[in-house]
Amino acid sequence: VRLTSRIYPQLLKLAEEGALTEGEIESVVAASAEAYPFPANLDNDAPLGPSGLTPASQQETLRQALAEKWSAERFNEEIEGQETRRIGA
Repeated sequence: VRLTSRIYPQLLKLAEEGALTEGEIESVVAASAEAYPFPANLDNDAPLGPSGLTPASQQETLRQALAEKWSAERFNEEIEGQETRRIGA
């Protein structure tokens, strides 16, 4: 959570400027964010990920944030919320 929240603003800036290719962005996402959405309490963290069967992973959230150009504050709220729900699992 700390790593992704710290790199997100710079990664978004580089993506918007076209300074990174899609492959490079994906490499940063893969190296910095968790791909596995568990442990999770499905009562608190509904399965809203792309598959509809699991909660969104950090990687999925990071990709969505980049695609939709979320503010750093919004991204941090979401990623910290994921962690809070996960800890309650």
